[in-house]
Amino acid sequence: MSFCTNCSVPLSPGHPFCTNCGSAAPQPQPQQVQAVPSPGLAPVPATAPAAGSAAVGGQGIPLCLGCGAHAPTGRTECVLCQHQFGAQPWQVPPNPDGTYWCGVQTTFRCGACNRDSPLNHLDLDGHVTCLQCGVEQRYDIDIWGDGLELGHNIADLAGPNPLGRQYHPPSQFDPDENPFVEIGRQYTHGTEETMMMSGSGTSQLTFKAFPGHPLCGKCKSPYRIVSRDQAVLTVQCPACQEVKRHALPPEVHGRFKGIVGTIGADVDADMREARVNRDPGGAVAICCPQCSAPLDVAEGSTIVHCGFCRTNSRLTPATLRDLGRSDAKVLTWWLLLEGKSPQRVELENDYAEERREQAEAYRVQTARSDSLDPHVPQAAKSNAPNAGAVRSIAAAGVMVMASAGAFIAMRAGGYEEDESDEVAAAAVAPPKAVKKPKPVVPLSLTWTGKLVEAEGKKLKKGAACKLTFEGTNKRVSQLQLRCGGRVLYDTKTPVAGMSQLGWRLYERPDAGGWAYTLNYQDTGSRTGRPQATLDTRGAKSAIFDNAAEKFRVKIKFDPYSSARQGEPLYATPRAFVNVARKAEVSSVSGAKPPVAKGAQCNVKLTPSALYEKQAICKTEIRCGAKVIYGTGTFGYAACTLDDKGNPIAFKDDDFTSTGGDPKLDLSLATLQAKLSDDPDAGQWDLTLAIEPE
Repeated sequence: MSFCTNCSVPLSPGHPFCTNCGSAAPQPQPQQVQAVPSPGLAPVPATAPAAGSAAVGGQGIPLCLGCGAHAPTGRTECVLCQHQFGAQPWQVPPNPDGTYWCGVQTTFRCGACNRDSPLNHLDLDGHVTCLQCGVEQRYDIDIWGDGLELGHNIADLAGPNPLGRQYHPPSQFDPDENPFVEIGRQYTHGTEETMMMSGSGTSQLTFKAFPGHPLCGKCKSPYRIVSRDQAVLTVQCPACQEVKRHALPPEVHGRFKGIVGTIGADVDADMREARVNRDPGGAVAICCPQCSAPLDVAEGSTIVHCGFCRTNSRLTPATLRDLGRSDAKVLTWWLLLEGKSPQRVELENDYAEERREQAEAYRVQTARSDSLDPHVPQAAKSNAPNAGAVRSIAAAGVMVMASAGAFIAMRAGGYEEDESDEVAAAAVAPPKAVKKPKPVVPLSLTWTGKLVEAEGKKLKKGAACKLTFEGTNKRVSQLQLRCGGRVLYDTKTPVAGMSQLGWRLYERPDAGGWAYTLNYQDTGSRTGRPQATLDTRGAKSAIFDNAAEKFRVKIKFDPYSSARQGEPLYATPRAFVNVARKAEVSSVSGAKPPVAKGAQCNVKLTPSALYEKQAICKTEIRCGAKVIYGTGTFGYAACTLDDKGNPIAFKDDDFTSTGGDPKLDLSLATLQAKLSDDPDAGQWDLTLAIEPE
């Protein structure tokens, strides 16, 4: 079954016209059919466009009509709602304005009780109430950043087409580098888990994202966009004509790029909150906000329907707590997106950079060959390009003006020469600067640590752990973690599902060589290899499995690896210099600052490590017996070093609620440090005057 390309109403099989708007139904086109294997399923015939053809942006989107999620070509059942969509699911045409949808399901793990509560909209007010224990927690709304970026990437780059959505002009990148192509083929969604410090402990936002199209709750037809502005998105069901208006949080603008609208029950601009009535005895009754009729709340529901006036209303977290209900369901809400995703932009930039390097390499090789050829006159070698100077290379896919080093991207079909006078006489731009590729450096590193917590694994607290890294500065060949003699994580373990993998090594001088801290993440909904969030410099690292084994192990590492000899990976000084200065609190303001004006303090800056040109320092500010910044394992942030390894500036943009420390901006050039924090009692600010050396 397909939908009308004009009004999106489902088309009757075999009918030549749309019964809603009268538009001609599209004629069936021959389809390329191939077998796509799926784990646990027999091969299923499915339509898979060839590389470079139109994808989600140019063809109909195969949908699950149970929840609106994209129907993967390799499956016949939706993994989100278990709806059977078969081998040929219904398709919905793309939005005419070029926007596209991302379905989202989110939960928030409480830092107090460590249990999950649904978060059924883009909540940007900075507060969330746990439905399990009732604790209200503050958080930095930037915690949404990683998840929203993942959603944008998935909706833009999901398969089955290896190039994702269609753009005009076509987007150019290496399709083999697309990390999201299996979403739409074998898998439905990707998951991002972001952890943060809050006043109640360590909280976690779990963000599940998938491509698709929102459906009408009454008749399951796909919504079409009626209008949108910076505040409200209006959609309509073309079948039952229901109109919905959904508010977009104003905090989105200027903070999260690409989001132009949201859809969800919790942001329905026309849906009111259910009214709560309490009698003198303490009994709670839920009433319709329209007609005051009593409402029955179904198990797990956050939306209630009035049987008298037919009005829907929503239950707030506070109302659910009043009812003693902690069983609210996780609901799907939707993001409306536009433009290229961050991942696509990065892929395109990498592709362009690779082509530039290939063009430059060919130019150098051609110039060297011409200089050694005795049949080429010297005048021809030194003059501007003439006829025959333009050549194309099929292997590289670029055309090179060899004599001048300029190049034009093109699809090369072979080796050819251009004899046109126009090309010969054209002014040629100077060659662009080509970034010298980093040398590949073999690495073999080891970190030691201790197990601090184990849930679901029979391991002894305090057991010795060993983390080994084998690979290069560009690639991890194998990362393995052993605790108590057991392998808990190994990159060679196969994965069935998503793997969002990123890593970074920070370098510091050590014992005449170089030592490293590792920041490593391998997360995503899957079975097989467990997930990992490792930071050898942090308080705790974790290996966990939320699917099959259901375990979570936390490890505390010694920060730095075994020493490595040879040249540094980055422009790291041969030595780091620790800085200690005295300071005085010159001004204070706000509610309950930690120290008074005139307090005498000691400031210590200790360079920790360096990644490329960005250094990390540990800073501690102690006023008398009180540490106002840099307690324990906190106090790490970006700093600036001079050529001799001396820290000269330090900046931490997070408050205690998100980073464990107050916000700090310190400069030894101006001899000033500014601290501020935003606790529940109210924001405070103070300034330190630092004594010169």
